[in-house]
Amino acid sequence: MQKKRKSVEILSEIEIRKCKKSCARFIRKWVYIEDKDKAGSDSGIAIKFTLWPLQLVALAAILAYRLLVLLKARQLGVTWLVLAYAVWR
Repeated sequence: MQKKRKSVEILSEIEIRKCKKSCARFIRKWVYIEDKDKAGSDSGIAIKFTLWPLQLVALAAILAYRLLVLLKARQLGVTWLVLAYAVWR
């Protein structure tokens, strides 16, 4: 039992290091967002945050520049993206 626990701790350490290096990995593996459309109610349900290709472009810009101005519309996932970045940071 001790050996299995040790291997889980090592895997956890490896995953933590990988997520510290890559915000996109952190988002893909660990971030869940609320989807009110799928639930059909005000509360919503938690679904895994699947990054769209243009969200990856936006994430690269967020990572590259200290200050960034975004012109955005609704339903693009930019708010969730920025919130996930803030948690990662």
